[in-house]
Amino acid sequence: MHIVRYADDYKIFCKDYETASKIKIAVCKWLKERLNLEVSQKKTKITNLKSRITKETKSRLAYKLKKQIKVIQKESTQKQIAKLKSMILGMQNYYSMATLVSYDFREIVFKVNRVLENRLWASLSKKR
Repeated sequence: MHIVRYADDYKIFCKDYETASKIKIAVCKWLKERLNLEVSQKKTKITNLKSRITKETKSRLAYKLKKQIKVIQKESTQKQIAKLKSMILGMQNYYSMATLVSYDFREIVFKVNRVLENRLWASLSKKR
């Protein structure tokens, strides 16, 4: 009796081509040595994946940031400001693999800046 194993349709995401090349070699070697599986060189390829944040997600992220800015307008404590910074860093870290993320964040910033200017800059200038 022979058991045939297939490793089919795996995707590995990397930040750059050099890393992808190294990972491809390592994975092919590991599959051959450990599982005795041949990888089809014809089907195995490295491609540039141009990914974006969806329109709905951009709107949701902008909404969350605007909501926190409104909280800061009413309660401008270090805790609330730190929460906004944490939200921004969290979003940036989570979506950092999207290759065109800078364009997406530019759209989010454009939407959020109006609220930021209207809600916070006016109140900050009054305090001076």
